[in-house]
Amino acid sequence: MSQMASTSFLLGFSDQFQRNRIENFALKSIQSIQKRKFDVARKAWGLALPLLPYGMNQYNYRDMKFMEVDNRAKFGVPDDSFFEMTSMEVFRALKNDFAISKMQEIAQLLKTIPVLVYNGQVDMVVNVGGVMRWLEHLKWDYQKEFNEKRFSKLRLQEDGPVIGNYKSYGNLAFAVVFEAGHLLPKDNLEASMLLLDKFIAGEF
Repeated sequence: MSQMASTSFLLGFSDQFQRNRIENFALKSIQSIQKRKFDVARKAWGLALPLLPYGMNQYNYRDMKFMEVDNRAKFGVPDDSFFEMTSMEVFRALKNDFAISKMQEIAQLLKTIPVLVYNGQVDMVVNVGGVMRWLEHLKWDYQKEFNEKRFSKLRLQEDGPVIGNYKSYGNLAFAVVFEAGHLLPKDNLEASMLLLDKFIAGEF
């Protein structure tokens, strides 16, 4: 949330005026979260999203028209189906959960359970800068060691092209996949499977 304004501006999707407005809404949302006023936080953030360009896919800013007719055929979706990026029924049911931090619970998990966090590089809503920020501030036994660990290159094959970066320490692993967004398995299924295979095998 706190990084969306700068990410949007640096990529040329918003001007300075829009950046300032998004930052103001984000600040109000963050302050509301700190006061545990989660409904106020959600509403403030909801006012920021329309400031992004019309038609922009917030989950993958390289993919401006996800459900064109050719994509419907590709995924076996009938031509007469109506696609919406978000189910409002699900959104309304979960609306009061969106702004609640789970950092404390994740820190507790890390004491005994391996955790994999992954990010599509072109995800605007859950952007890499924002995820790295909360990971760096996560209070757990190996916070300092994890933050100091350098990223390694992620490849499908040993001599293949670099498809992302990753780092891990203790029970925490973090990976960024290039040319993929919020819906990582849709954008890069092979990379998704590689991450899961490495994680399950304990190879991070």
